[in-house]
Amino acid sequence: MPSVTTIYPSVAKQPETISNVADNDAATILTKLLTVDGADSALDTDFLDGQHGTYYLARGNHSGMQLASTISDFASSVAAISGYIYASYTAAAAASVPAGANKISILSPVGMLDYIRDASGTALTTADGATWSPASVKCHVEHWGEVGNFVNDASKGNDNTAGFLAALTWLGVKRGGTLYAWKRYRVTDTLPMANRAVRIEMLHWERAGAGVSTGSMGVIVGDFTDGPVVHISQSEASIHGTILATALRTAATITTGTGNVNCGVLVEPPDDPGATISDIEVECLVRDQPADGIATEGIVVNMRHGNSVTTNNKRHGRSVSSGWLSGRTNKGRPGIINLGTGLSADNGGHNIAVGHPDDGTLSPYRIRENCPETYRGGWDAAMRYTAASNYIRGEDVFLIGGAADGANASNVSSHACWYLHGRDVILAGMRYISAAGDCVVEVGSDGTIITRGVKLFGGKEVGSSATNFFKLASAAEGIEFDIPDCSIATASIVAKPVAAKNVRIKTYSGETVYNRNIAKSVTIVAGEITVDGPGLYIIDTEGAAASDDLTNILNHQAGDYYDFAQANAARTVTLKHASGGGNLRVFGSTDYAFTSTSATAGFRSNGAQVVPRTPPASV
Repeated sequence: MPSVTTIYPSVAKQPETISNVADNDAATILTKLLTVDGADSALDTDFLDGQHGTYYLARGNHSGMQLASTISDFASSVAAISGYIYASYTAAAAASVPAGANKISILSPVGMLDYIRDASGTALTTADGATWSPASVKCHVEHWGEVGNFVNDASKGNDNTAGFLAALTWLGVKRGGTLYAWKRYRVTDTLPMANRAVRIEMLHWERAGAGVSTGSMGVIVGDFTDGPVVHISQSEASIHGTILATALRTAATITTGTGNVNCGVLVEPPDDPGATISDIEVECLVRDQPADGIATEGIVVNMRHGNSVTTNNKRHGRSVSSGWLSGRTNKGRPGIINLGTGLSADNGGHNIAVGHPDDGTLSPYRIRENCPETYRGGWDAAMRYTAASNYIRGEDVFLIGGAADGANASNVSSHACWYLHGRDVILAGMRYISAAGDCVVEVGSDGTIITRGVKLFGGKEVGSSATNFFKLASAAEGIEFDIPDCSIATASIVAKPVAAKNVRIKTYSGETVYNRNIAKSVTIVAGEITVDGPGLYIIDTEGAAASDDLTNILNHQAGDYYDFAQANAARTVTLKHASGGGNLRVFGSTDYAFTSTSATAGFRSNGAQVVPRTPPASV
């Protein structure tokens, strides 16, 4: 056997010589090996696969699998990050949440509800005294423990008022957000939307499968008699859903007098001088209210009704007024309101009531509605203003498409389809169905607002037994009706008072124009002319001069419309804008000189000045 030399790091580390293998069993060998084990020996049992034991203490060096239960702080560490999950609101309220957990979740009928620890939270208090708030300003009323389980009057379920009130207050503190309410909830007091940018959303859509969606609409049921179910009194608020009433609320009695707002949704600013709210959206089905379905009172600007439906309300379906219905002290003029595309039917007062007989000069303005469908309204004489399904008293009102009938609650022809009063009121493409009595459409007027510029275009009249299609007030001016398809005889098309002016009627049977204003000739005197009521004024220069300036209009009356033209092409009349203290204001804030006798310029009086209505144009 060849000789082999082995070198050891020290004499102490030299292994013992095993002289007799038979005398050295396993235990003896192990004992002798332990005497030479150590960090500097070739035999060091502190190492495994070349790594010291400390290497394996670091979890980053682990390459194998291990159970979460083997890690002592695993569960609490994960819960501190992702939160504890509880099976119900009740279970969460009964739990003590570890101090390190800042988020919890609750399983609810509307899905997972997430909460964050909040010292001022109002949504949930757990058994350890911790308070919690929704994790987002997009929250559910269920975050406050409410369960919507209303079925009917025999099975009313929970009173959910407290949760709604707490949620709306919390969203106000957060300066806005969305409150979801996807079930059927019962409330016993008004829900005030008194903070900006708060939204109640009861519409819910979810994906049920490839290309398939399912939806549901939450319901808030009023179970009390006095006051609105929902009151919007701040800007940038909206509500989408259904507002109903229990038998307790439905049975409440009202009158047409002021101060009664027992409606489904009331949109009204605080009763303070000049108080205004804007950017409101109401898209609701409102039914069975003791007053109006949706009421808008006072200075409300830029509001949209959406695809609202108002039915079976004791007073009006949808109403807009300066504050007479609610009895405001500080009345104001609402305007820029889009009534949307919706249905109003079977309402005791008017299906649509824009304005109030006592609004005076505060009548609503810039009202729009696309395809209003209104049926069987105005059947309760104690609730309506006049014998018509719909009532309009305002300025710049435009309703297009849709249909209206004059039937009563028994679907029997009873009264007019529309009552129209105001300035620049236009109905286009409307169907007029089953009217009875004096007329299909009545055009009214009063001493405060003389009706001018009412126009009906297109559309069709069907099945009416009314004596006349139109009934005109004596003071109505500038009325134009173009109803090609009308079953009422031309001879009885209009109940026309002698004083009505500039009326044009056109049907399949022909055209009738009567009482057209005769042009009035006036001469400038020291830069002024005197008007005598609305109409067309042919203006000549003072002393037949080659040119003259018009700066001031005498005797103008607020609301009157005037058209000015030049008397002689060789004598130029110049309309001066805000010149020499005069009250005449010209289109584009620029002087205008007539160049021919075929040009006219339209104006109206606002009480203080005569301001442009239309730009100058040739006719």
